[in-house]
Formats: sequence, C-alpha cells, structure tokens
Amino acid sequence: MDLFSTLDIENSKYPYKYQTIYHFLKGLILDGKVEVGMKLPSSREMAKRYSVNRNTIKQVYEMLFADGYVSSIEGSGTFVAYSPKKLRLMEKSNKSFRLSDWGLRIPTDERRPSKKGEINFSGSGFSPDISLFPVEEWKNALYQATRDVDFLMKSEDYHIQGLLTLREAIAAYLYRTRGMSSNPRDIVIINGVMQGIGILSQLLINPGDQVIVEDPSFQSIQANFIAAGASLIHVPIEPKGMMVSDWNSRMVYVTPSHQFPTGHIMKLEERLKLLQWAKENNAIIIEDDYDSEFQRKGRPIEPLKVLDYEDRVVYLGTFAKNILPSLRIGYAILPSDLVPEFLKARNLFGEYTTSIIEQMAAANFIKTGRLERHLRKLNRSYTQKYEVFKHSLAHYQFDAFDWIDTHAGLHLFGSWKHSQTEYQQFEMECANEGVTWERADYYYNLPPSQSKVIFGFSHLSEDDIQMGIRTMSEVFGKIRK
Repeated sequence: MDLFSTLDIENSKYPYKYQTIYHFLKGLILDGKVEVGMKLPSSREMAKRYSVNRNTIKQVYEMLFADGYVSSIEGSGTFVAYSPKKLRLMEKSNKSFRLSDWGLRIPTDERRPSKKGEINFSGSGFSPDISLFPVEEWKNALYQATRDVDFLMKSEDYHIQGLLTLREAIAAYLYRTRGMSSNPRDIVIINGVMQGIGILSQLLINPGDQVIVEDPSFQSIQANFIAAGASLIHVPIEPKGMMVSDWNSRMVYVTPSHQFPTGHIMKLEERLKLLQWAKENNAIIIEDDYDSEFQRKGRPIEPLKVLDYEDRVVYLGTFAKNILPSLRIGYAILPSDLVPEFLKARNLFGEYTTSIIEQMAAANFIKTGRLERHLRKLNRSYTQKYEVFKHSLAHYQFDAFDWIDTHAGLHLFGSWKHSQTEYQQFEMECANEGVTWERADYYYNLPPSQSKVIFGFSHLSEDDIQMGIRTMSEVFGKIRK
C-alpha cells in the first residue's frame, strides 16, 4: 500500500492544505513508517497526487527541512533524516532534577480533594455571585479604556508600579470607604495577594527567621513563608481572637478585619498592642484585608493600616471578589522606605504587571462610582442570603454546629457539637445526598479536637441554601436517633 495515498485532505482538521500535508508527512516520520534515508516523492509528483500547487509542496518540504525531519541534496531530492528510535532511546534514560533549597522547602499540599455536590457550600474559594456582576457597566469601562488607548503610546504615562490613574483611584476609594489615607506613590499594582506575599517572603525572610501567623490561616500563605526558610509561630485565634505576645520575630501576617476562616475581628486593644510590638521589634506587619468589604451591618471595619503611624504595615488588597475573580489585579500599600526594594524584587520576574487596558478599565470603574454601587448591590444580596441561611437553621431545627456570628464575609464558620464518629457519618451521608462543604481543619497547624467547617453561601441561590440545610437537618436527625 502506498503510504502517501492515505491522506484525506478534504476532511482535515487543519484550515490550510499545506498544514495538512506537513502534519501528515511529519506523522509518517514520527511513527517510523518511513525510514531514515528514504527519498520522498518529488514536489511535482506530490503536487499532482494531492491536487495542489507545486509551490505548496515546496513550502511543506522547506518546513520539514527547517524542523530537521528531512535533508535536501541539490539535484538528488529530499530524504528522511529523522528516526523516532533516537527519541525512544533518550526516553529510557533516568533523570533526576536537583531542586534548590527553596524548591525543597515548598510544602506538599495534602489537602483532601473537595467533594462536589449538587449543593456545594464550599464554592470556589467562597466566590462571589457572578450573576450579579454589572457586565454592561464593565464593558463600558473597557470601551472607555480602549478609546483612551493613546496613553499606551506615551511611555511616561506608565510606571512600573502600575498605572498612576489606577493607583490614584485606589487611594481615593480607600479613603472614602475605609478612612485610610495613602499616597499613590506607596501603592504598587500586583497580580493578586499571593504575588505580594511571595515577593515579601523573598525580600524580607532569611532561612531560620520566625514568622508569626494566625492559627488557623491560609496554607498557601504559610507555604510561601516556609519556602523562604521561615520557622512559623502559630498563634491561636480561638476563642477570643489573636492575643499579642512578646514574640521573637520581625514579621507577622494577620487578617484583622475579617479573620480567615473564623471571622474574628481583631479588637482595637490588640491592634494597638500589635503595632507597639512591631515598633519595639523593628518588625513588618502584613495586613491581608480579606473579605472585609462585604458587610451585613454598618460600614467596613477600619484597616489596621489606618493606625499605622510608624509606617510598618504592608496592606494587601484585591479586586478578585468585588469586580471579577479572573481580573488578576491586586495592590500593595507599602511603607515608603520599602517601595524601591519591593519594586526591585518584583521586577526580577518581569517589569510589567497586569494588562494596562484592564488597569485603565478598573480605574474607570472605581472613579465613576460603579464599584461602590456594585458593592452595595452585593452586600444587599449577601445579607439576604445570610438571613435565609440563619432562618433555615432555625426553621429546620438544625443544631449540629456552634456558629461564629460575624457581620462580614461570604461564609460562616462552625464547630461540630457532637462526636467525631457522628461527624464522619454526617459528612458522608450528606455528600451522598448531594450536599457538600469544606472542612476548616485543613487550615489549622494541629487538627482541632472537634471538626471545624466553612459554609460559603454567596454563590448559591436562596432556594439552594434552604434545600441544603433541610437536607442536612434530615440527615442529622437520622444519625442522632
């Protein structure tokens, strides 16, 4: 059988004939169906065979030659020059890449995979309700950014810290909504909070340094510190929140306005103690303003940064939840003295940050008041869903957990009130009924004696919340009989 006649050009997945012929011939070579040294048909013969122009075949042969699959001898023709046997021999060799000390320190994520249910209270990172996002208003902000595209042609309009108009918009927004006064010169646009944590870890931690973290807290944050060589001091949050002590450290990571995952709010007395500790120990405080914009009562809690007269707090924020999760725009408000060093460290991984068009759009979205209108809408919706959650607990007499009642955030944190054996049975049978959630045990340094849970509600409909709690109540009633 003529191998070259098996090509079906008309039903090819490639849009152009030269691509179809190229990948066909390349496949014959890689599959070992044509041997090294075999002469390929002439361009004239192949052109006639496939009903294409002779120049098309010449282009294909030139591509194969450039990739090393064939050789060409003037006046003699084109010959197969590659054998897949060489590749197979290479694949048999053993390889072991040597990791750096940093690479070896990266912790293995042993988190149990989340079970997916029809009603999944764990959501995706306790995500916002995307259906409430003002798509048309965001499009208008993007259109405005593209209409102003001439700013891209003026290099002086862009700074490696991020677009000045966005940094100015962030400073004004935080002053209006959080009472925080900040200078745009101290704001750096980053690709989310995790990038900020990674840069700070590399910049400020030496192997063996002790870093203070809340317990429980984000494992991904802790992993950054550990990879940089830090030894972690875990400070329990429960039952009354973080208690400041005389730690031997020069860095602390906190979520004071809405602690993750417990929801605790750091009291003013502890905030002042923390700032005093930082002053006495010449330390840096990393403040992650997690979820605090989502308030069910009153205005958001003032950030710790508002009290930072010593300029020792690094404030990290993001637009992932109040605009779009896929919009990787975050910001770091840094002590003035740290800005140049932070930029030097960040620029090792690339001078530029998130798309300038998206930065301009975000600035427009903030400056026109669209962001604050959107947040008011989100808070009304999330407050209603929270009330449905709490009402359903009472209505179905579902009393399996002790809940920490907070006024902010997109989830509730609870502690199982009964035996661990019953919890295991309860979780398994709820999953069988299509209702799942996330265990908070994973976020603790040492597993707690009673299972802790996180129930995200913001992404669910009110009907799903009611049905989920009704199902859990029914399952709970069965196992407690």
